[in-house]
Amino acid sequence: MNKPQFFILALCLFLLGSCQSYQHFVKEEGQYYPLNSQEYQQADSSMANIYAPYKEQLEAQMNEQLGQLSVDLIKEQPESNMGNFAADMVAIQAQAYTGKSIDFALLNYGGLRLPSIPKGPLKKGKIYELMPFDNMIVVMEMKGSELRPLFEHICMKGGWPISSAVRMEIDDEFAPQNIRLEGQSIQADKKYRIATIDYLANGGDNCTFFKGKKRYETGKFLRDAAIEYISAQTAKGKSIKARKEGRISQKK
Repeated sequence: MNKPQFFILALCLFLLGSCQSYQHFVKEEGQYYPLNSQEYQQADSSMANIYAPYKEQLEAQMNEQLGQLSVDLIKEQPESNMGNFAADMVAIQAQAYTGKSIDFALLNYGGLRLPSIPKGPLKKGKIYELMPFDNMIVVMEMKGSELRPLFEHICMKGGWPISSAVRMEIDDEFAPQNIRLEGQSIQADKKYRIATIDYLANGGDNCTFFKGKKRYETGKFLRDAAIEYISAQTAKGKSIKARKEGRISQKK
C-alpha cells in the first residue's frame, strides 16, 4: 500500500469512528423529603405498623425473668466473679450435654460483653447482652503434657474466666506457676477434657494449642446453656451468686 492509499484509509476510519453515538451523564433529577415531612412520617408509620407485633413479642421474651442475682457480677482480671460464674456454668452444662466428665472450663475475657450486671432480677435480655455471639460449647481433649501452652496463654492475656477446678499464679513475666487441678499437679500422660467455645477451639484469640485435638460437640449455644442453667437453679429455689476465690492470682 502506497502513502496516498494509506492516508485515505486512515481518514475513512476516523470519519467512521466520529459517527458513533455516545451517551453522557447530563444532569441528575430527584426529589428530597425532610425527615419531619408528612410523606416521610406516613412511610415511617407504615413500617412501624408492620414490625410492631414482632417488636412487642421480642421485648416480652427479653423481659422474661430467669432468676435472681444475689450479688453484683463484675468483670475483672485476672479473676472475677462474673468470669467464675460463666466458666462454672460451662463446665456443669458441658458435662450434662456430653455425659462425660469435665476437668475444667475455659472462656476468653473478651467473650463476656458486659462490664457488670447488678444484683436483683436477672432477665433473659441481659444474658443476650452478656453473650451476644453465636458461640457453641464444645469439649476438647488434651494430654497433660499439652496443657502448658494453654495456661501460658491465659497468663499472657492477663487472666481468663476458668472454672473452680483450677488454681494458678501469674508471675512477673506473665508465666504460669503452681498450677493445680482439683488440688493435684498435672499428670503428663493423663487425658483432660476442657469445656470451652468453638471460637477458641477453632483457634480464635490465638488459641493454636487446640488445633488437631479430639473434640466433642454439644450443639448448644453458650447463651442458651446459661439460660438453661439459671432457669434450673431458679426451679430449685436457688439464686445466682459467685465470688472470687483465688483461681488465678498474681504471684507475690
